[in-house]
Amino acid sequence: SENDARFEETLAVVLQGLQCEFLSHSGQFYNFKDLWMELRPCQQPLPPFWYAGNAVHAGERGMNFVGGERVPLAGVQELVEQYVAAFKQSQSKSCAGRDEPLYGAIKRVYVAESDNAACERARLAYASYRTHFLKPLPGGRVDPDEIPRPARIDVDTAFASGALVVGSPATIREYLQRYAAETGANYFVGSFQWGDLSHDQAMRSIEL
Repeated sequence: SENDARFEETLAVVLQGLQCEFLSHSGQFYNFKDLWMELRPCQQPLPPFWYAGNAVHAGERGMNFVGGERVPLAGVQELVEQYVAAFKQSQSKSCAGRDEPLYGAIKRVYVAESDNAACERARLAYASYRTHFLKPLPGGRVDPDEIPRPARIDVDTAFASGALVVGSPATIREYLQRYAAETGANYFVGSFQWGDLSHDQAMRSIEL
């Protein structure tokens, strides 16, 4: 019940602390008096801030944005439009660290020599990825009401929704060309090592 308020106060403390030598703050959750800010940011007055997940909140705070992990390109476009509108209307000072903020989506990427090889390996990796979110009970039981959203999405749904971007170099190139042309985003994050993909497999994927 106090999560939002605690977040807002924490963010205010961080922003203030990065811009002063001694931090004094009196709030609902935290109280500091003349706390020495020993570590100072290299970028002045603030380092670039990133906000994940909620496009509107990111825009309202004037921060860079990354999200859209489990939505198709049309969904990414919608998030981008929400973000840009909120950023333009925001009364907050920009914390993006640049004149034009960065905004786009993050996708789990796997590239192989062929589409079939990429899809086959991605299926196994995603099955492993899903298990990372499960919290077992004694006896190996899992409470179905406690299964988080990422673990509820099967691999076919992940493919269909755009959560997984896999294929040959040509397929990935075509996807990224569509991403740039259709979403309005100016940034893309590829997550290359997930599930049980090994370091060597991830590096080969990046190389391709």
